[in-house]
Amino acid sequence: MPAEDFWTPVYNAFNPWERLWGEKLDTFFVEREHSPLRKLAAQFRPGRAVQKTLLIGHRGSGKSSELLKLVSNIGDDFFTVWFDANLNLDIFSANQVELLFLLGVAVYRVAEREGLAPDRDNFDLLVDCLQTLVREHTQRIDFTLDATRLLTNVVCFGLPVIAGAVAGPAISVGVAAMTALARELAQDAFSLGLGRQEVARLEVEPRTRDVARAVNLIIADVEQKADKLVLMVVDGLDKLEPGPAHDIFINSQVLSLPTCRVIYVTPITLYYSPDFSQTRQQFAMAPFPNVKLSHRFDPDTVYPAGLETMREVVRRRLRALGYEPEKVIGEDALDLMARMSGGVMREMVSLMREAVVQAEITGKTRVTEPAARAAVYELRRQYAAGLRREHYRELEAFLESNVPSQSETCGDLLRNLYILSYVNDEHWYDVHPNVRPLLEGIRSG
Repeated sequence: MPAEDFWTPVYNAFNPWERLWGEKLDTFFVEREHSPLRKLAAQFRPGRAVQKTLLIGHRGSGKSSELLKLVSNIGDDFFTVWFDANLNLDIFSANQVELLFLLGVAVYRVAEREGLAPDRDNFDLLVDCLQTLVREHTQRIDFTLDATRLLTNVVCFGLPVIAGAVAGPAISVGVAAMTALARELAQDAFSLGLGRQEVARLEVEPRTRDVARAVNLIIADVEQKADKLVLMVVDGLDKLEPGPAHDIFINSQVLSLPTCRVIYVTPITLYYSPDFSQTRQQFAMAPFPNVKLSHRFDPDTVYPAGLETMREVVRRRLRALGYEPEKVIGEDALDLMARMSGGVMREMVSLMREAVVQAEITGKTRVTEPAARAAVYELRRQYAAGLRREHYRELEAFLESNVPSQSETCGDLLRNLYILSYVNDEHWYDVHPNVRPLLEGIRSG
């Protein structure tokens, strides 16, 4: 068999941007230490007080997969709505009013897809409240929302899609949701076209509370018809640019307004900000660390349990293809990539895919250490390309204390995975292991 034919299914199995649904989630999911999944399941048990939680972690750390697993485990107890802000809002200009409005649209749309016949009057009231808000407080007196387009374009999912159900009426639900997901690159992000100062003024107006009341009427109606409490998972907010993220999580009260259980995925850079203290008082915190591969202040000593977790990410996908992992990848190659992933799930998957390409172009049908090393070097070059002089200075200063500063430069490094978060008895940070050699090169140069 030609090498390219051998490697094609392996290459496809290691897609760092693929969201794992249903059977794939069950097959590929790897449990990890220090996951907040069990704690969240306990906090969200039916009968317990309504809770709103902020799940805080790095992009690519595996938060979405953990949340999907959580919803698959507890979703039958709730009417579940999965909303991805990254697929619905402009991450460069999103604001709290747009988000609040779309959460109401998402609950209504999922209920409609699942045959609950939600009260259309509540949805129309929501649309009217937002139109009135914009018309009264801007110069756009002819502002109108296309309700049909809103319901068609909003990307949101219910439990049948998340759990991968394929029987009975779930077929049409799944197809509709997946069709919406396939449109994500083509659709226009929802935007009111309002500036940050305009939105800040709007939030103190009674009309914004009217929008919230309309959202909560939709939630109450759906809960009554489903005979279940609504659980909303709001993914993708960790991808917001710093300005919108600060406005939504710190300058706004909007996230506390929906009267249902909610999990908001939150940018890591906000967690250590002193401005975040008031937000901590309003929400339960669920830090989501990367997989620990070493001990604090001792990056050269491997933490075996964490290394095994990252190995298993690769092994499970290979076994799902019917391969014996050791015949596809050497132990040294696997360990090298696991260590250099920094415990970031998406990095591990990306490294394996790049190693597959390196093996294929040399005519091999096994990933050996040279292919793994080439993959590591390729990722390192990508990190190097994003570093400026001030970043190097910030990284050197960070290594003196291993505590992130509150500078904008350090925020850039946290957001883009140059500095990673971990946990054992305490929350701690370290430089990405694939970035350390860049600092050593600067020192020796």
